[in-house]
Amino acid sequence: MAMALLSKLKLVAGLLALLAPGVALAHGGSGIEKDICKIRMGSYLMHFAGYQPDVKGGEEFCGALPVVGESILVFDLVDRELRRVPIGLTLIEPSANPPVTLASIAPTMFPAGTFKTVVEFQKPGNYVAVLTMGEQEAARFPITVGVTSYGGVLKFALIIAAIVGGGLLLYFSKNLSILRFGKTGN
Repeated sequence: MAMALLSKLKLVAGLLALLAPGVALAHGGSGIEKDICKIRMGSYLMHFAGYQPDVKGGEEFCGALPVVGESILVFDLVDRELRRVPIGLTLIEPSANPPVTLASIAPTMFPAGTFKTVVEFQKPGNYVAVLTMGEQEAARFPITVGVTSYGGVLKFALIIAAIVGGGLLLYFSKNLSILRFGKTGN
């Protein structure tokens, strides 16, 4: 019986381990390689952070800004080599017909390793930051604004369901084995 209980506990723990990593990493875990806000430009890395100080204070967001309005988009050139290359940015709303440009920075060298732009998002939707090295497109980074995502809620609900389901499984399997074999130890 103890072995059966142990194997059930391992099963529940395994299910939780499969669901938990996305929640645990939230904004990227440790180091740039696990950073979900990184942008790969060829073999170089850049970090993105979005801020909405009027409504969210100093809270940092990755590719999903919670509300429309004024937003500060910050790009950090992680690899020092990028500081010696002209980097450009065009922020577009691709779903508009024709696509609308919300912000643009001509290719410029950023020796300090960071650049930013302030954008006034007028409506919720999906946007794209198009980054260039020189005049050549090097990366596209999606930015969602004011669109509710239920991904985190769904993961949380699945974790709770697994815990409750595992507990019920253990409870009923223990009670069924007692009913089947009778109480022991009398």
